[in-house]
Amino acid sequence: MMAPPAAGYRARSIGLAAQEFVSWDTAEGTAPQQAPVTVVGCFKSGFYLRAGPVRSSVPNGVRSEVRFCAVVDPTIAPGPLHLQLDGPVPRVTVGSVAEVSPTEIVLGTTRIHLAGGAVFAGHPAPLDDAAMARLAFMPISVPRALLSVWPTLPAGLSAIELAGHQELLAGRGIGLTPDGDDVLAGIFLVLACDPASHATNRSLARTAPTTDLSRAFLRWASVGQAVKPIHQLLDAARTGDVGALRRAFVAIESMGHSSGGATLAGLSRAASILGPTRHQLPLTAS
Repeated sequence: MMAPPAAGYRARSIGLAAQEFVSWDTAEGTAPQQAPVTVVGCFKSGFYLRAGPVRSSVPNGVRSEVRFCAVVDPTIAPGPLHLQLDGPVPRVTVGSVAEVSPTEIVLGTTRIHLAGGAVFAGHPAPLDDAAMARLAFMPISVPRALLSVWPTLPAGLSAIELAGHQELLAGRGIGLTPDGDDVLAGIFLVLACDPASHATNRSLARTAPTTDLSRAFLRWASVGQAVKPIHQLLDAARTGDVGALRRAFVAIESMGHSSGGATLAGLSRAASILGPTRHQLPLTAS
């Protein structure tokens, strides 16, 4: 990785989860107690920070959960967990301890300045029948790891049926965000276009039997927050802009080893159930 610029590392954009991570605050309760923050994973374009378990006061008592922030370079799209820098990320090692505040992240002698970073947030809006149809007929297929369970998924997306989807999909597959979780995230994102679904979605996402990191992504998908290309895809589906729809589709499909394709499968499945047609995804492996 390159050496830091003379002025240090600086944030370009900060997602809602990343903002919550550095502020030790939550929209659902009072400010939680601070917890140790460590580097738990490194990849080509960034690294993950983990805090927790974080204990916060909520209306019904005290909640304990693990939180994550992904520090990434500009090649990674803005997203809820992403703290996107304006240049290359600093060199770090797994296990390094960080000091976090609303104004900076300190890792040893490295400082990441947060002031001036634009807050990134998606703005969920209703999907009409035409938008649902455009999403339902995207050219995608079922992830290979899910072929055996796909025919047994519930036919609808009522609260009980959504719980059935989660039971069959959550944690299925390999990696930090298994394919089943990515499909579930896509389903949540379509449902979350109706704010009335948020409470049920969020309650399910918090209890998903999967990795802590994947559960963090699901928590934000459940209220309609995702990486920028997914919001661009949903916007293009609403407006009928075919070119923008194709560009967003390609950008999502290229995300991760299989995460993008699995998320697209979830978006399409939800749209096929909720929309005017009941289009069935082909049972071919991706």
